[in-house]
Amino acid sequence: MIGEENRVFQPNRLMGEVVGHTHYLPRHWRNLAHNQEVQAEFERMFQFKAGLFVQEMLSIFAAPFILWYPMCASAPQIVQFVRQFTVHR
Repeated sequence: MIGEENRVFQPNRLMGEVVGHTHYLPRHWRNLAHNQEVQAEFERMFQFKAGLFVQEMLSIFAAPFILWYPMCASAPQIVQFVRQFTVHR
């Protein structure tokens, strides 16, 4: 067994495991998983589950207000768009 004090931090190996699940690895990320810029970009793209949950919950309450107040004047155009591009089968 390997103790915690003897473990080696291998960011490129860990990034390889993530890539195996996401199938996404830009060229400028290769062999630079230890770089702060790569880490920041990765964190912007793949948010934490708690953050996503909060964002989804806020959108549930914010969407009706956005649709009601700022888009009220655009309602006829929205309805016309839906009517024109709805496919009936």
